Amino acid sequence: MHCSGRRGNTSWHALFNRETGLGESIAPMYSKYNYTNLVYPHLAGECELGDFSKLACQAGPLFTAVREDEADGSYRGFYTQVQYTIHPDKLFGADILRGGKLSFQVECFDKGNYFRDNNDHTAIFGRVELAWEF
Repeated sequence: MHCSGRRGNTSWHALFNRETGLGESIAPMYSKYNYTNLVYPHLAGECELGDFSKLACQAGPLFTAVREDEADGSYRGFYTQVQYTIHPDKLFGADILRGGKLSFQVECFDKGNYFRDNNDHTAIFGRVELAWEF
């Protein structure tokens, strides 16, 4: 859905699912999750650690495609995310734990010159999630 406003007709406001797709620590830098001006060249990878767990990582710089909102520069900062996931049923070999997942996620966002001087603090986010699928 195209909207007029601060960014004119070039902005896009999703009607549903306004999550980042990247992580939680960068979400506050956009109003209403409006990701119209983000360039994120990054490296990402994941590997299995044994039969019961997985490690996933991504890291890279964030840039703006064009300067906006009276920003001093186009470098938004450097973003890193690490997620470790354990499947308890495979770890303990118990059928009662089937469908379970335990995840640990850590993010670090070191802000760049796009932000005002008093708003360029490093953001750190952590999450522990226990989920069951049935």
